[in-house]
This record gives sequence, structure tokens and C-alpha cells, in this order.
Amino acid sequence: MQTHPDTTYQFGRFEVNADLGELLRDGKRVRLQEQPFRLLVVLLEKAGEVVSREELRSRIWPEDTFVDFDGSLRVAIRKLREALGDDADSPRYIETVPKRGYRFLDAAVHRFICPVESLEVLSPSPISENPPAGGIAQPVSVLKAPATVKRSSWLIMVAIAALGLLGAAVWFLRRPLPLPRISDYAQITHDGQRKFLGGTDGARIYFTYWNTNSIGEVPITGGQIGRIPVALKDPWLEDVSPDGTSLLIGSVGGLWSTGVLGDSMRHITNGTAGSAGVGGRLATWSPDAKSVVYTDSTGDIYVLQTDGSNPHRLNASMGPSPNRLTFDLAWSPDGRKIRFTRDRRLWEMSSAGAEVHQLIPDWRTSTWKCCGRWTSNGKFFIFLSGFTGTGIANPDHQEIWAIDERRGILRRPSAEPFPVSTGPMWWGSPIPSRDGTKIFARGLIQRGELARWDGQSQRMRPYLGGISAEYVAFSNDGKSVAYTSYPDGILWKSNIDGSGPVQLTHSPVYPKSLRWSPDGTQIAFNDVLPQGQFAIYIISSQGGAPQRLLPEDNGAQTDPNWSPDGKEVLFGTVGAAYGRADFSSHVECRLLDVASRRVSVVPDSKGIWSARWSPDGKFILGLSGKFDVVLFNVRTQRWKKLVDGPAHFPAWSRRSQFIYFIDSSRNVSRVSIEGGRAERVIDLTGFPHTGWMGDWMTLDPSDAPLLLHNLGTEDVYALTFDRK
Repeated sequence: MQTHPDTTYQFGRFEVNADLGELLRDGKRVRLQEQPFRLLVVLLEKAGEVVSREELRSRIWPEDTFVDFDGSLRVAIRKLREALGDDADSPRYIETVPKRGYRFLDAAVHRFICPVESLEVLSPSPISENPPAGGIAQPVSVLKAPATVKRSSWLIMVAIAALGLLGAAVWFLRRPLPLPRISDYAQITHDGQRKFLGGTDGARIYFTYWNTNSIGEVPITGGQIGRIPVALKDPWLEDVSPDGTSLLIGSVGGLWSTGVLGDSMRHITNGTAGSAGVGGRLATWSPDAKSVVYTDSTGDIYVLQTDGSNPHRLNASMGPSPNRLTFDLAWSPDGRKIRFTRDRRLWEMSSAGAEVHQLIPDWRTSTWKCCGRWTSNGKFFIFLSGFTGTGIANPDHQEIWAIDERRGILRRPSAEPFPVSTGPMWWGSPIPSRDGTKIFARGLIQRGELARWDGQSQRMRPYLGGISAEYVAFSNDGKSVAYTSYPDGILWKSNIDGSGPVQLTHSPVYPKSLRWSPDGTQIAFNDVLPQGQFAIYIISSQGGAPQRLLPEDNGAQTDPNWSPDGKEVLFGTVGAAYGRADFSSHVECRLLDVASRRVSVVPDSKGIWSARWSPDGKFILGLSGKFDVVLFNVRTQRWKKLVDGPAHFPAWSRRSQFIYFIDSSRNVSRVSIEGGRAERVIDLTGFPHTGWMGDWMTLDPSDAPLLLHNLGTEDVYALTFDRK
């Protein structure tokens, strides 16, 4: 039998068999899709060399069968880095070479060509009584075994058979069970609105509408969406009771229990963090429905009886943290464990609050892990993992994963999660069905269209060709525009009409709050550090690597703004309290002197954020309290409130006379710097917003509002969880 040789590569803890299509880590197989695997093999073949994008296209994606090469290459690189535990910012294995391609860094990777030789097994032949010609017959002695020897042989055979059966039994009891897979997808809703799933009673799925903070429900087979009347301000669905008869609702007044029809409302407790705007569960029922576990603004976890009695703290907030919020509480079906999300990671403790530890500390360390729930039988733990998308506390850009927790006499639960979802869609809010056969989740395909308000037609119209971009900023000389593409988060610079685009950054950086320096040579922006807090970066408008503005500052820094003369940078800081529900009491506005690097505090700016200079340099606007618009007079060094909030994405008019913002109805209003009532300037009823934060706005050089029109889809899907 002849076989072809296997090509095997070894590097670090990994081994790659190119012919078998296997990636092993410490001898254990790592799941990797076909295209990322082929990409890895091509990079290994030329370890230490730059492999161009053109070569990758020709080797992996034949041109006659491929549509979106750039997008698929980014996805393949991301999945490959995740499988290797690599980091794009500090690569160990795969380096991005801007404008050229990619390189496998270890040029001394070990490569083995292992030929599989054919072997001929010779069976012993009986001795012939007649010798071959010219040969001499060998004498053969035939001995008759005594009966005791026969008996011993028989016992040995029985023992061997018993050991074989025992070994087979041990193997059977310890064998890896087949992993579930998603065999089908079915769309449940079709309205495209953003929803956060709270639970199911077996017949219906219950959820919260993001834009209106109202509670809805839909049959698990699809159909008409119903609204559940809840007489609470900004209600947020936390959970559905184990018997499916009640809803657990969070609001500014604490926690409430109500029937699934919105009746029989009962107050449980005050003092929760309030889920609205967090996007995660801050409370959940125990499996026997006798208790409720919840978290507050400090990140501490409490438990109490469903009638509100016997409240006590289970677990403290575990000390200082960039993001102290605790959410996505999940109680195991057997009542023994509670899991939750904190600092973008999954945590576990006993139901008594003891033995607090990270669930999978060494797995995909650079990505979000959140939003976990057990299947009803406790055999699988479903959760999300992926990159941060629509907000620091609202992670999208996620895939569904699961931990196999099936146990046996000799079988331990698997230590490595396995992927559940596949394909180009991102997922959120996974909820296992009551019978464990499906996973309900909201599926997200992100796409936007940059739109500008046309005062003549009184309509929003595509701008710059309707590109999918946000955080648009214009240079002072009126010649250039910078923007961040959505949803991939790439910073671009182009001519004012959108021609001649030049890419300035690469994934995973996602520039936000772009601001040109007055001389047009630099662009300041925000991004989120791996620890989950904001930092300010500066990049040359001609390109290059972004640099931290204040690398020595460990606090969160937000909203960079150049002074009109370019000598100072105004920014907000939140310190170590970033991510807390009460963070507004810890923020303040600061000024960096560009020449001396000296940092000073804007007087009386405690509790004020999102500050920005007026074009004439006479004022600084900011937000405070419940997103009220406040104004600082640089000459008098005093603040005054202009208008009650909420106001989002405030922007100065070009002559510093007005401040425009998105109001509480998600329309565009403005207020004069002289004060008075805000006036609505654009009615955006029915306009679907989108963006990294869910919406976004700025003004063009003529004071026409720019917004990002949502052309994507976001609906509830039923994923068939096939466990054959």
C-alpha cells in the first residue's frame, strides 16, 4: 500500500498537519474552519516572509468564485488569531504588515515531511514435511501439553477477555460525546428593531425593545408581536419565572414581579442598578422561584426571597476594576452555582457566595465573554464571545459558544468551549428553549448609510455617496474629511467630496469621537483598551501608528477636543470608577497643555463629561446629571445649565451660537447659548438610527445634521440545537 507523505508544522504549543487538516494544541484538536486553516498553512509555508493579499486571494479564494475578499480575509485572520490565542496589537504568531499582507513571525518554525511507508507483514508458514529441493528438512518436536497447562491457558484467555471488556467499558464511559450543532435557523420576528431577550415560557419569547424600553412578546414559532403594558418608567425585562407565569422587571424603582399579561404587579426591592442602558440581566430567579438574585451599582450581588424578605449580600464587588458593573446573572438548574459577567469575563461562585473564580480564564483572553445561560437540564452553558460593538456595556459583534457540562461516572466536563453559531451574522441575548432543542437569539447584520438633512426637501438624503460611516469630522481648511467606517471600525481620510479615500488604521482599533487638530496635521480619537476602558490616541493625518495621548494615565479618558489655537487638548476623565452606574459623580474635565504636557482641571467640572470647545474658543459645553446641557464661560470661569436632558452627541454650530443634539425622542433639537427652551429642528419619527453607540450625530460645515441611517437587520431567530 502506497500513501502520500504528511506535511506537519510545529510552533509553540501547536502542531499543524496540512494534509489531514488538523490543528493541535498540546495534542488536543482545536476547531478551525476551512478557510482560516488554509490561510494558516499558506503562512506557515512562508514563515518569516510577507505573504501578499494577492497571493492569499489566489491560493485560498479563487477570483471567479469570490465576492467580498477583504471582508472574508479579515474574518479568517480574526478566527485564526482566536484559535491561536494571538493578539493583533502584540502579535506572537501572525503580524499584519500594512498595505502589504501578513507574515508568520516565527521564521524557524519546524516542518516535518513524514512519509508513510508501506509495510509487508509476513505470516509464519507451516513447516513442510518434505524439504525443498536441495534443502534439508528440519526436525520438528511435537510436545503434548499437560491438562494443567491447558487449564492455565484457558484462565489467561478469560482474564484477557475480561480486561478487554473492562477497557471497553472504561472507554465507553469516558469517550467524548458528540457535540451539538446548529442544524437549522428560523427567523421569528421581522420588524428589524433592536431587542434584548429576557426569557421564554415555552410558548412565547419575551423581550425588551431597546429604543422605547417597552416589553414585547412573540410566539416561539413566529407571528404577530404583542406589547405587554407595564406601568413602570423605563421597564427592562430581567427574567421569566421557572413556571412561565411571571416576569421579573427592573426599572428606576428597583425590581418588580408581574404576570405575563402585565397584571398582578408586586414590588420586590429597591436599589438595583437598573438594566435600561446596560443591556444585560441584573436579576434572575432561582430554579425553585423562591428567591431572586440581583446586583446593584457597586457590582455587589444580593439575594432575597421573592416576597422581598431576608435580603443579604452574597458577594462583594471583588475590589477595584476598570468596569465594576456586574450583570448577566444566571442560576444553575440544580441551584448550586451562580454565574455572571464582570470585566468582560465570565465568573462563577456557589449559590452561597463562596468560591468566586473566573470560569474560563485562559480562553480567548482578548475578547468579550458574557450573557451566559444554562440549558434547562444543566448539560450545556450557552454564552457569547466576541468583540465589543454597540457600547462598552452592550457587547455585540459576538458568536454563540457553549460549554459541555455533561458528566458521567468517569467523564469530566470539557474544559474548552465549542462554537455553536457560524456564518456572517452576529448574535446577542441567547436564550435556551424550555425543552433544550433550540436557542433563541437576536441576529444582527450591521450596515449603515451616512445621511444629511436636506433643508430644502425636508428629508434625510445620502451623503458622501451613502457610505456606511460615523464619527465624521471635517478639517478646518474645508479640504478633507475623516470618518470611521461602520461596522468594521476603520479610520479613513478623504477629500471633502469623498474622493481619494486613504485608510489610516486597521482592526481591531475602532476610532471614535474624531477631532482634527487646527493645523490639520493630526487627528485625535477615542478607543477602548483591552481592559475595557477608554483611552485617547493621536494619529498623523498622513498615516502611521496611533499613539496614546497620556499613556501614563490609568484612568478612562474620553472625548478629546483641540482648543481653537491648537495649544491645548480638552478631555474627560473617569478614573478607576469607569463603568460604574454612578460614574457621573466621578468624572471631570481636564486640559492638557500640548507643549509642556501639564494637565489641569477645568474649574468646577466634577460630574461633567462629553465636553467640547466652541469654534470661537469662548465656551466649553458639556453634559451633566441626566445628560443636561451645561455651558462653561472661559472668561468668567463659571458653568450654567442651558437645558434639561437627556441630550446626546451635542455639537456646536459653526458660529458658536447654537448647540445641536439628539433629544429624548431621538429627534434633533438645538438650544441657544443664551439659554431658554430647546427647539426641535428635525423630526426624525420613524428614522432608524445606528452606530457603535446605537446612534450618532454631528454637523457638516453648513450646520446640516449628519446621522447614520440603519440599513441593517436585527431580529429574533430560533436556532435548532441538534444533539444527536
